Amino acid sequence: MCSCLLSMQVQLQRMWDEKGAKLDQVVQLRKYEHDSAQMMQWIETTAQSLSDDHTDIGDSLSSAEINKQAFHNFQSQISGQYQEISRVITVGERLVGSRHYALDVMQVGNKKLRTSWERFSRIVEDRNNMFELSVVFHDWQQKFFLHIDVWSEACSSGLVPSSTG
Repeated sequence: MCSCLLSMQVQLQRMWDEKGAKLDQVVQLRKYEHDSAQMMQWIETTAQSLSDDHTDIGDSLSSAEINKQAFHNFQSQISGQYQEISRVITVGERLVGSRHYALDVMQVGNKKLRTSWERFSRIVEDRNNMFELSVVFHDWQQKFFLHIDVWSEACSSGLVPSSTG
């Protein structure tokens, strides 16, 4: 009888451990899904904000510089989110590596989150380049317009040689 009780105790302990491990994995999955969904929502919302609020390249050098600075402020605000997204991806990878029962779901979720972040990062980089080029364009435009009077006067006075001969 004692040996039977010991056997049952070992079996119950094993079942308890298995169920506890499964419950831990369920909690981990729910937490991962919640965090991943939050990050995806943040990316979508911020990408929409980027599309809505950061499109004007300006109509002068000063407005282009103001828009560029506003965009740099926007970049500063979102820079901290990268660490949070990386954390969620790392947690997902760690859980997949631990042979989590939902590793297929986590792999798909991680890939989707990583792809969305990379796409968003490319959009931010492209937008940054657009603002940089806008400032350069408006600077050149301003310099060009400053010289129009000088060039016009030189052409009128005959100081510029004719291309016809």
